[in-house]
Amino acid sequence: AGSGGSDFRAAADAIIGPAPTGTAESGFKKRGSISVAKVDANGYYYLNVAGIVGHNLRAVIQGSDGFHRNYQGYGTIYSGPVKAGGYGTKDYLQVQDMTTGETEYFRFAFL
Repeated sequence: AGSGGSDFRAAADAIIGPAPTGTAESGFKKRGSISVAKVDANGYYYLNVAGIVGHNLRAVIQGSDGFHRNYQGYGTIYSGPVKAGGYGTKDYLQVQDMTTGETEYFRFAFL
């Protein structure tokens, strides 16, 4: 679904639909073989992305405020601290399993 620099937020909204992903606060969400655990901490959040053991994963976070960051790992990705967005903004996460081609989308709303 394009390069790591492409804007996938509209595609994510179309796939996910209008409802929040269940990860607006700390929590866990699974789509396909990809799971995401989100932990909130003092104005930041951390993501633990897990896929199939040993598979090359690529994750891209894009914020509605222009924030953009790429991560890569094998089987799991730990994001490190990500600054939480302002009220009413959203961060989008695209995770690709580079071995199988599976691509999943997650959205985090800051309310």
